[in-house]
Amino acid sequence: MQLIRNALTGAGKTVDNWFLEPIDARVYALVRITYAVVVLAVVIELWPVRAALFSEDGMSFHRPDLLWYLPLKYVRSQAAVTALMVGVGTAAVMMGLGLFTRFAALALYLWNFAYCAIGYPAESGYDGVVRIVGFVLLLAPPARVWALDGRIFGKGHESPPRYALRCLQVQLGIIYVCTVWLKAPDSYWRSGELMAYFMMSMYSRLPVAEWAFWGRTSVLMTWGSLLTEAMIPFALFSTRFRRWGFLMGLALHGGIAISSTIGMFSLAMVPLYAAFVSSEDVDYLISRYGWLKQLTPRAPK
Repeated sequence: MQLIRNALTGAGKTVDNWFLEPIDARVYALVRITYAVVVLAVVIELWPVRAALFSEDGMSFHRPDLLWYLPLKYVRSQAAVTALMVGVGTAAVMMGLGLFTRFAALALYLWNFAYCAIGYPAESGYDGVVRIVGFVLLLAPPARVWALDGRIFGKGHESPPRYALRCLQVQLGIIYVCTVWLKAPDSYWRSGELMAYFMMSMYSRLPVAEWAFWGRTSVLMTWGSLLTEAMIPFALFSTRFRRWGFLMGLALHGGIAISSTIGMFSLAMVPLYAAFVSSEDVDYLISRYGWLKQLTPRAPK
């Protein structure tokens, strides 16, 4: 019985440390800032088509059963939609600066739900990723560093618990595992033809018919991307190979952003990668870019 009791106690301490270990607050700030950049990029991308997607004069059907707390249930005119998106952009800037962070996080989370419910043509796979990150940050402990809330009001933690970052890390692992699970049985992925078809599609920045004859290149790129996606989560969760995970993610999503028109997906994944950043990584960045050191004092570990 004592052996079982000791084992349960040890397991409980391990789980407690894994989720609630105090960490460098700058990591939370980095996730918050990258999330704010992603949301602001979404607003900028949707800005030219805001009237067509969200106003009563556009193509969207305003469902009568839209949830009452979503702003686009009440915002109908083109002028009101414009004002709303300006407000969302302002909330994204506030989120990045860490000013009234909880309010800004709530506003951005509701905005994501609202435009996905109304502007169906505007919704993409990355919107779900942004929504998950927004929900986790809404419940995350506020960081005192790199935030105006900390400078002005003294709010936030200097060594917040890790639990929200763990949720984002697990979410990244789920995304890649499910992606590989769904792609592996597909005949185009297994044959290696997928990349050739993709590079000739409307999603390619430079669609050329010659890809039909570059079979070996297509096979290498198709299987290589699948293998990379399978390896990334295991590398990131490994202390020894974590930086290799960052490099593989940069190669994968950097390649997607450069070669295709779906670069927003690559940008949306950045906050999830930021959740794996360590205190040592932040110190390295500060040593390379001195202006960061002047921005805020170092948070205690």
